[in-house]
Amino acid sequence: MIAINYRRDDSGGYALCLYYALKKRNFDVFIDVEGRLAGKGDYTKRIFEEIDKRHVLICLIGPDWITTSDSNGRRLDNPDDLVRREIDYALQRDKIVVPVRLNNTRMPSSSELPQSISDITRMDSPIMRHERFDVDVEELCGVIRAALNARLGSNKFSSNSKNLWTPVALDNLEKLTTHLAASGRATDASNMPVARNSLLDYSTAPPRNSLWDLLSKKDPKVDYPE
Repeated sequence: MIAINYRRDDSGGYALCLYYALKKRNFDVFIDVEGRLAGKGDYTKRIFEEIDKRHVLICLIGPDWITTSDSNGRRLDNPDDLVRREIDYALQRDKIVVPVRLNNTRMPSSSELPQSISDITRMDSPIMRHERFDVDVEELCGVIRAALNARLGSNKFSSNSKNLWTPVALDNLEKLTTHLAASGRATDASNMPVARNSLLDYSTAPPRNSLWDLLSKKDPKVDYPE
């Protein structure tokens, strides 16, 4: 569902706090400090594979994000900078990119950024403050839900406690409908969004059956369609 993009020496602490805050709210979140990539081949390749699986990339912009430099100059100007590459990769694949400004950090102008990632300056950029962290996380979740509703063509993704369609369930549902269409199990792939939205009509009481079990959790014993 969500990947978090950040620069360790600029926003590492916020990134980890945000990770746990989103997990607490039932979002499926990837951050590259989880240790999940250890021993799994090329590190950067695995990060991009994780981004491929997500709908949303949160980009944390702290006070030193735009100016952080090394011996070769400003890091954002280096095409090999991983933070820049992740944002560029997500934009190229039409992911939902949400830049989040930490505390009083201003949003950079497009002229201050490499052209390949300058589009983020035109996007909604919620603020996250230390003294209002929980409140700002809720506002960020609202931005993400609205973007997902628009992307999935649904208004079922809300913070209403009665809505049992968790982010994981919605993400799995999208994968399932795509899988069924691609595998030929649906006679007409164009009907899949209709089938998806029909299932989403169970927003306050999803069907408790094997389909719901597949949608609501990833059981390691299930041959889950990717």
